[in-house]
Amino acid sequence: MQKLSQLLRVKMSSCPFLQTSVMMLMTLIFYCSPLSAQPYYPPKEKAGPFGTMYQPEPYKIPAGKTYYHGNVPLYATKYLRDPNDPASTSVALCSFKNDALGLYGNIEVVGDESDQITHPFAAPVVGPNQNGPFNTSPNLNSLPGNFQHPHPTIYGLSALAHIQEFNRMTFNLFGWAGVDKGGLKTLITRISNTAQTAAHHTDPPQIFLNVGQGNKNPRVSRDIIGHEFTHHISIHSLGSGNYGPETQALNEGFANIIGAALKNYFADFNDPGAGFANPDWEFLSNEQGQYNVWNFGNSPHEWNMPECYKGLFWKDEGQPGYDYDNNSIVLSKIFFRMNVGETGYIDKNPANGTFIILPLIPNNPKATYELSLKLFFRTFTEKISYSSTFPDLREKMLEIAEDMGYADGSHVYQQIKNAFKAAKIGDGWGFDNADCVLGPNTLAQGWNGLVPISVQVASLDNDPQGKKVNWIADCAGNEVLVETEIYNPKSPDAPYYPIDLNDDGIYTVDDNLPLSKSIVSLNHGIRSSVDHFAKKFNFQALTGKGKYIQHIIGPSGPDFIPGAYGAQIKSDSDPSKTTLDQIAGNYFGGIYHSVKSVQLPESKESIAIRRALMDIFGLEISNEFRLSNGDEALWTIGSDLFGDGNYLRSFSNPKSKGQFNFYNVQGWDVAHPDQMAGVWTQFYYLIAKGTPLNGFTNVVGQTRFFTGLEDGVPEKIMFAAFLYFLPANPTFDDMVAAIQSSILFHGYKETSATWKKCNDALTCVIGKEFTPQPRLWAVDSEGNEVKEIDPFNAQFRSEEYFPDKIEYRLFEVSKNVAFDDQISPVYRAFQHTTEVLLPYIDEKDPGKRTNTAKFFLEEGTYYVRSRFYSAGGPGCASSLGGNLECRALEMMVNNWSPILQLTAAPIITKPISPLEHDKLQAWNSVFEWQATPGAAGYVLRVTDLTGKVPVQDVPVEATSDEAEAAELALAKERDYSWQIIATHKLGSEEGVTWDKGLKKFLQTGLTDIDIFGSWTDPMSFLTDLPESPLLVPPGPADAEHVPPFGEEILLSAKEVPGASGYRYHILDKKDDMETPQVLYDHENLKLPDISDGKVYTWAFEPYKDITAPFITEQEFGKKYFSTFVVDYALIPAPQLLSPINDAVFNYGTSTPDEVFNWLPVAGAMEYDYSIDFFEDPVTNNHSSTSEVSVIHNVGNVSAKAQGGFRWKVRAKGKDENGNWIEGPYSPLSFYWLRPEKTTLKYPSDGAQTVDNHKAEFSWHEQWAPAGHLFRLWKNNVIVFEKEVFGTSITITNLEVNSDYTWDAPAMTKTPTATHFPKTYTFAHFRTANAPDEEKNGTEIKEYDPNEEQSDPGNPNDPNDPDQDSGKNFLPVLGFTLDVTDSETANIPNSYNYKVTVTNDKGYFQEWENCFVNGFGVPFIPEDLTVADINGDLPEETAMFTVKIEITNLNGIADNYAATPSWNFWLYLYDGLPAVQQIGKMPLIDAIPKSGAFGGRWVGASVEFDFGYIHTNKKP
Repeated sequence: MQKLSQLLRVKMSSCPFLQTSVMMLMTLIFYCSPLSAQPYYPPKEKAGPFGTMYQPEPYKIPAGKTYYHGNVPLYATKYLRDPNDPASTSVALCSFKNDALGLYGNIEVVGDESDQITHPFAAPVVGPNQNGPFNTSPNLNSLPGNFQHPHPTIYGLSALAHIQEFNRMTFNLFGWAGVDKGGLKTLITRISNTAQTAAHHTDPPQIFLNVGQGNKNPRVSRDIIGHEFTHHISIHSLGSGNYGPETQALNEGFANIIGAALKNYFADFNDPGAGFANPDWEFLSNEQGQYNVWNFGNSPHEWNMPECYKGLFWKDEGQPGYDYDNNSIVLSKIFFRMNVGETGYIDKNPANGTFIILPLIPNNPKATYELSLKLFFRTFTEKISYSSTFPDLREKMLEIAEDMGYADGSHVYQQIKNAFKAAKIGDGWGFDNADCVLGPNTLAQGWNGLVPISVQVASLDNDPQGKKVNWIADCAGNEVLVETEIYNPKSPDAPYYPIDLNDDGIYTVDDNLPLSKSIVSLNHGIRSSVDHFAKKFNFQALTGKGKYIQHIIGPSGPDFIPGAYGAQIKSDSDPSKTTLDQIAGNYFGGIYHSVKSVQLPESKESIAIRRALMDIFGLEISNEFRLSNGDEALWTIGSDLFGDGNYLRSFSNPKSKGQFNFYNVQGWDVAHPDQMAGVWTQFYYLIAKGTPLNGFTNVVGQTRFFTGLEDGVPEKIMFAAFLYFLPANPTFDDMVAAIQSSILFHGYKETSATWKKCNDALTCVIGKEFTPQPRLWAVDSEGNEVKEIDPFNAQFRSEEYFPDKIEYRLFEVSKNVAFDDQISPVYRAFQHTTEVLLPYIDEKDPGKRTNTAKFFLEEGTYYVRSRFYSAGGPGCASSLGGNLECRALEMMVNNWSPILQLTAAPIITKPISPLEHDKLQAWNSVFEWQATPGAAGYVLRVTDLTGKVPVQDVPVEATSDEAEAAELALAKERDYSWQIIATHKLGSEEGVTWDKGLKKFLQTGLTDIDIFGSWTDPMSFLTDLPESPLLVPPGPADAEHVPPFGEEILLSAKEVPGASGYRYHILDKKDDMETPQVLYDHENLKLPDISDGKVYTWAFEPYKDITAPFITEQEFGKKYFSTFVVDYALIPAPQLLSPINDAVFNYGTSTPDEVFNWLPVAGAMEYDYSIDFFEDPVTNNHSSTSEVSVIHNVGNVSAKAQGGFRWKVRAKGKDENGNWIEGPYSPLSFYWLRPEKTTLKYPSDGAQTVDNHKAEFSWHEQWAPAGHLFRLWKNNVIVFEKEVFGTSITITNLEVNSDYTWDAPAMTKTPTATHFPKTYTFAHFRTANAPDEEKNGTEIKEYDPNEEQSDPGNPNDPNDPDQDSGKNFLPVLGFTLDVTDSETANIPNSYNYKVTVTNDKGYFQEWENCFVNGFGVPFIPEDLTVADINGDLPEETAMFTVKIEITNLNGIADNYAATPSWNFWLYLYDGLPAVQQIGKMPLIDAIPKSGAFGGRWVGASVEFDFGYIHTNKKP
């Protein structure tokens, strides 16, 4: 869809800077069109860009040809090219203001060749009343010559004619002349191929009309020209200014309305039914086609555009998808509804409420259209400003209405409000909050009298005491809600509701009584139909499960075609079609189309069946209503409206109304479906009423006598026949089958009276005898009927006429049609299976079954027959003569079925593998083929093409239903061929033979004769050379080095299917074995020589022993040799298990011993291990053990120990000479000791009068290699913290009369962390009450006896010398961190680590993808915005934890003995100068911290803490 902005707005590619500001437009127009600064055809003999017109005067063109609107009269200008030559007359397409001629403004039309070149529309006069051409002169004062104008005359004529028309319309209707109301300005119209759209410029006034580039149709219609001219009127009225957020949409909508009015104003002055009297609501239809979004009557929702202010699809300025053109459509809908009227839901959403609109002047569309135009024109030219909104438009239009004499309370005033309410602007009429009144209390006048309907009663003005409005609508409690609406031909997408505004029982807003009667009748009919099908058949709405139906009522025609489908019904309001039986019949037609997928073209029989069913159910629903009112049932259609025998159709005598009542009579081929439908209405009458006393005789003489079925049964049978059994495009035969199936569906058996009566009635109208005959047919293994049988599964099935009386059925099969054993064998058998289709109940319901025989035959043509052989079953035990009947049946030995002729297809087995020229594996050769259904076995034929072995036929028993296979041991590297054939025994497993003595058939089963399928064609192939490739891994690759012990060595090769064994080669030894595998685990089996550098050569060679009949001598396959080398350097180091990963144990003698263990090394005889202090130099001192663990006392160590330990292990073995072979040590593993719990001395827990000026804290001496961490809390926040080497510390400046908590846990510091005791001891105390003491606790520090202890002073006293402003600062906290690794120093950005910082206040931050030997975490205090790289920290009192973790080694090997080092600096800057913009941030303090990792691997980490106390005073 092309947007309106592309059709109407200024969006010119040559002027990308063009703005909505009128002043900007006036400024920039010269850049867009340099030639447009002055008129092109100046009047009064003035010189212009094209020359001079001498003696100009109006020139009437009586029938100027326009592009879209036919021939119209207009005025051009005649002039002299040469002032001295009276004969030099030309005409130019321009006109000047002349009120007497109806020319109300100056108009010029020019043609643009490009943005820079423009031509006049002018030509010499060559004859009287010249209508063209007017484009032959290159300028005003020259003759044509060879000049060719870029545009045809018709475009210029269209522009000039329609602008003159527009000026006449605005002058006649509104008193407005030209662009500026006085008609003084000249309007220049430019015909262009390059302007992007139809558009307008303002100074001088111009209109651009694109007739070429990018357009399907030229932009020269009345709609577009009127639209663009209207913009000039708006801009003149608005004056200078900038558009507000909604004014552009308002002006686009106004231009649409006035532009469309131009087309209607000049539609046809001589036809009172055209123009304003019958407005054309299409807009831009000449350019975009009739059905487009700009059609005032369409719903914009179909194009995702709004029809309500701030409603669905509305976009405010700034929102994605905003386009003021789209929003302008809201104005078109308001204008349309003022003219046409409408009722419905606001924005088509019940949640928004309802609206009711009547035309401004009821029953006078011409006056209404003119009045609505004047309301809009005056409002826009007198009241609208650049800041106006849609609600402002409503307010201003109501003011204009009052000014025009339509006061508040008048009809016009109210309808204006109503139209705006429908657009979600302001209040107005509606029918919200309705109460429902049901049934007899709301009898309404239909065409057939008063009928009950459901009516909603609501307040018109939402005033409970005000005027009421009634509208036809279902109550909310209905299972199926029927929404009744009236089709609006003016707005096909917006049907309105049947509403009674005057409480007079007429349910149309314009009091149209005939239409109201149709609405009432149709509403009652649809509601009755919905309820009937739901009650009788539990069938909801049109689909069976529906909950809603939209019922639209309108006059039938090309734009409104009655019908029903899915959830919508369209009903014809023609009174002749509003009888209840017709309405209900049409409703059933909707059910039919919703349930059945009718294929087009639909056959006449299918249409006839549907029409008959519509009459049948329409009649039932009509009679149900008649009987409820005490009236008798009728058997005619239309009698309610057409009395005295003038009904439409008759059930009892269809022929009386021109219908047929018998199938396929004379004239059937040319009959109309309505005539053919009489067959089924006659049938329905017969089963409902029965035959006359003297019976019913059809046209072929068949007579039947029967009575009617029970009430309600006929309708049930017909509905189920339709719903469940009738195909989409049924024939009359399909209808018969559906009726019979429906009878059975309702439980009536073939022997019941209901079955008999219905079939007799079918005979009366169809002519067939409906007596079932047993049949014989062939079936496949799935039970499907076939014409060609499978010889190994030949099945023949027969229906049983006496299903309760048969024991055995005899089947005969022969290639001789006479079944003569002397000519061709006859194979006989009893049934193989009995298929019970319906169970036996009693003699009235004997059930239904078939019998099936199964034979195994050769291919060829066969004949089959069957007969009843012996009786038995419950039917023979009846006391009603059943036994005698069974004996009589057995005597009917010639009661054979009709003979069935069939062909048995050839049996060909399909090979799978090997195929032609395939290579097949020797020694264990597998042949595969698809299983042949029914085969008992196969013969596999293998031919040795070298002739060394004779042809071999190998029988194979059938084992599978899908694929079969056989394995043979074939010789290697030899040519063979193979074939396969299926086989079985001839006859039947239930086969019988005649016993002459007993004179009966005895069951003897299959014959001894073998039958075969067909051999497949020979398929040649070649066997391969078996080979045993070495498996690497797990074995070592060729020349791969292996350790003498520590890793198992598995030498193996791929097994060869069918091989007898394998010859193992190692060095110069050979050994035969069953499987190709040897494991050297260094314990059960060792390498004979493990000297360093020893080279081993090895291989496995498969072999096959003699195997009859194809392998006549032992055969060897292909072997592969490989080597491996013993290498001491590959002995693995033991993997340490515990302790690892920086385990931490308690210091002291009470610490339990720890088990140091490691994984065993295969073949190791001993292990050397060492445990050393972390700080001691590395030595080769070690102990040895043959175990994989030792017990060690970890806690009882020297008091001088620093708390860190390392340990390692290596494995040892012995060579063949008894010498030790030592492997490498494992990577170092570390463990650490934490101190024991610290015992606090003073102040003790609970102390009350601690001196706040000089508080001494002490604790007992203990093992604390890193000293103690003294910490002081107040209100659960650390207020002082310091590491102390010793057993005491003295603190000053505590706050008086306050509670504190302290502890001093001992510490062990390691490269990865600081370790504290497992349990902590805290002491709580309170400082003494010293009222004269002014210390406030904000500068707590360690007591210094040499420092003068002075009070901090009063922070609120500006004269206090302690309050030095130079001490104030703005703390900025941050850190830097770098990690280096000396082993990888030559690799920049060696590998990755991340840094995580948290604190006890909830702070969390990660720095990822930092580089070792590269870019770490920097701190730039002046740039705190790049949080992902800058080491900025929050300035809050807290305990911070820093964790550094290796995340990616980038291919560098793990090394548990490596010690990557880290360097951390904590910085404190003063941010005050930067904030005050007087300088950079000076450094206040810097604290370093460093350490090392305990190894290099992904996941290795270190962690440490630091505390920060926030203050604004410099330290």
